[in-house]
Amino acid sequence: MAREKKKRRIGFFTITAVVVVTVYAAYTLVNLQLQINARKSEAVWLTAELEETKARNAALQAAIEFDLSDETIAELARDKLDFAMPGEQVFVNVSN
Repeated sequence: MAREKKKRRIGFFTITAVVVVTVYAAYTLVNLQLQINARKSEAVWLTAELEETKARNAALQAAIEFDLSDETIAELARDKLDFAMPGEQVFVNVSN
């Protein structure tokens, strides 16, 4: 009879230990999966930000390489901003 109680006690502790380890493993796996998903979404966001930064850098590089002479600046100011040089007369066609 004493042997049966020891066997039952050992069986109970073994089952309890297996259950505890299984629950801990399941919790760890779920937690790790959540961390993986968070890192994946962060990687997607960072990739999008990287592409945006690359595009901005390309635009800035093109602006650096583009020759901005005084004539080009004056022409852009006239065309885009409707500026005029001092003493220059600007005629606007309003017959549309």
